[in-house]
Amino acid sequence: MPTELLLTAGPSRVPSGSPTGHAAPLLVLAAAALWGTTGTAQALGRVGDPVVVGAARLAVGAAALVLVALATGGPGPLAACLRRPLRRWTLLAAAATAVYQAAFFSAVASTGVATGTIVALGTAPVATGLCGAVLFGNV
Repeated sequence: MPTELLLTAGPSRVPSGSPTGHAAPLLVLAAAALWGTTGTAQALGRVGDPVVVGAARLAVGAAALVLVALATGGPGPLAACLRRPLRRWTLLAAAATAVYQAAFFSAVASTGVATGTIVALGTAPVATGLCGAVLFGNV
């Protein structure tokens, strides 16, 4: 996928291979349901180390995303993320995701599911806005 498509994809430009029609909302709902139950699963599962839960979620999620990317677009878009200028952003995103997983599950283990989830959901829009402002020069 060209870099400009990554930065300009919006409602009017849907990449080829993307789900359309009724499938897309169902996939989003399924992802939300799975995402929203991991803190509860960790709390009820009595896992000894919350970082293990985060690492497992990251490994399974990354493997699933790679398989979906290969099935829908072939190796080209994945390879593009490892070439310049996207390589540093890909590595930064991977590191930030790993830190988030460890921090979230440690917080849930320390404060409880409700507090950890509310803080994560409440800070996500602020963090996204700040990242967008920095990346697109609106600071």
